[in-house]
Amino acid sequence: MGKLIWLTVSLGILSACDPTDHGGITPVASYRITPESGKTTDTFRFDASLTKPGARSNKVYYRWDWNRDGIWDDEYSRLSVIGYRFYRKGTYNPVLEVINSDGLRDTISLQLTVSQGYSAPHPAFTINPETGNLKTRFLFDASGSKDDEDSISQLRFMWDFTGNGSWDTPLSANNTASNYYQDTGKFEVALEAVDPQNMRRTVIGRVWVTNINSRLVADFYWTPEYGTTTTEFILNASASHNLDDSQALLRYSWKLPPEYNWTEWTFEPDTSILFEREAPYDLELRVMDTASLVNYCKKTIRIYHQNLPPNPKFLIGCRRGNIRTQFFFNSWPTLDPESLPTTLEVRWDFNGDEKWDTEYSKERTIYHNYPESGTYKVYMEARDPEGLSDTTAQFVEVSPWTNETGLIYDQRDGQYYGTVKIGEQWWMSQNLNFAPYDPNKDVVEKLCYWGGKWCDVMGGLYNCYHATREDFYGEVRGICPSGWHIPSRKELESLVNTVGGWDQADKLLPGGPTDFNALYAGYGEKTSHGLSFSWINYATYFWSFNKMSDPYAPNSWNLTLIKGEKKFYPGWSDMKYYYSVRCVKNDE
Repeated sequence: MGKLIWLTVSLGILSACDPTDHGGITPVASYRITPESGKTTDTFRFDASLTKPGARSNKVYYRWDWNRDGIWDDEYSRLSVIGYRFYRKGTYNPVLEVINSDGLRDTISLQLTVSQGYSAPHPAFTINPETGNLKTRFLFDASGSKDDEDSISQLRFMWDFTGNGSWDTPLSANNTASNYYQDTGKFEVALEAVDPQNMRRTVIGRVWVTNINSRLVADFYWTPEYGTTTTEFILNASASHNLDDSQALLRYSWKLPPEYNWTEWTFEPDTSILFEREAPYDLELRVMDTASLVNYCKKTIRIYHQNLPPNPKFLIGCRRGNIRTQFFFNSWPTLDPESLPTTLEVRWDFNGDEKWDTEYSKERTIYHNYPESGTYKVYMEARDPEGLSDTTAQFVEVSPWTNETGLIYDQRDGQYYGTVKIGEQWWMSQNLNFAPYDPNKDVVEKLCYWGGKWCDVMGGLYNCYHATREDFYGEVRGICPSGWHIPSRKELESLVNTVGGWDQADKLLPGGPTDFNALYAGYGEKTSHGLSFSWINYATYFWSFNKMSDPYAPNSWNLTLIKGEKKFYPGWSDMKYYYSVRCVKNDE
């Protein structure tokens, strides 16, 4: 009885013909044993590398008969060194046979004495089940243990069920054991096997003890099945039950948003919840039986989008006009998160009398004329296809004058500007508020006091370099829309003369007979301390494109109006200052 330690190499070239026909040379088998004698616990090394192959190819193959019983214990192999262990004491004469590539053979046998040796057992065990709970009886079976010299009936066993280094059972011939655990956790289980020579060996296994009862079914549902952030959901765990006792009394606990902390245990199977966001949420339930064992259930609920009313917005072509003006209203900025803009409907109340002047319509732009002067609050209501609606309002001012007015649309940035004819000139009736879409391609800097909403009312402030685009000759378009340009000194002086002279500045103010609607926008400048604004609501300054002829005086002519004074103030200002811009129409 023994054990072979080797690597098999297939032999596929041996000839069945008579080797002497080819002039072959017989190999000379030889091997040595290390150690020359030993015990049943030793692995002996058999080294046949001194064998002389005799073959022309110098290849030789080996096989062994360890007990000399006439039965070869292995196939031919090219492995010249091999290990073998004899498990019974005695005198052995292992036989080596060698064969070369010519098919010639030789054998040799040496004597080996093996005395009795003893080794420690090889303990092994199974755990059934490997995972359980506090009520589980875990079974440990070491019947698969072995010993090289002794039978399993001669072995003794003892167990440490928790891996704390203290044996929980005495040495016993019984190779099985069982245990109930008092705590949850992952435990190392140690088995020690001892043979009659008191040689011993320990092996470790692992068991996982939880408080989970797989026979306890945790389950829940919610009503309504679908909802939004305004829906109160009822979670109901009454479907939970114990497979071994359908009448068992259960307790419930929930892990729910937003905190996701387990609630206190309760005998009530249902609870309610509202969700803050439109998103999927994980909901978790745990159920406990009377033995304090639990099981879990996790589900995901999706909170859907709540249909919201449209966000109503509208543009006014010009907030100031007169009793001849056709005021333009554009509701296309109205958006709805659930609906396409073309599916929305709007209606209008032009004078704020709480009576709608139009029916709902998908026409998104409309004109309206006011036959009487005054300030009117204009309401617009937008409605989506589901019938949800919302309202917004803005003011318009209507003067009693009858100047010819108009409206232009600046395609560069989508702005509308009112216009008015004063004498033979067409002027914008509000300050320019242009800003390029791409500042990297069109360097025009606009200053706004208190941010963009201030500019929506008062217009932007620009230095003369940007306003004119550094063009000071001929008809200077500058930053004005197509067909319009920065006024010259002569054009501004013509405006003054048309309204009655240099002491008639009040005629350009809002409500004045010209409908020019000059606003006291002040001016801005850049200093070493940052942006600075002055004369806000007390004065206004309008650039012309006329520059001083002195190249060392970077000044441009401007027209100033001061609050409380009827006089116009013409003058020259450093072009670095940021003033208002009024555009005048090109001659046709």
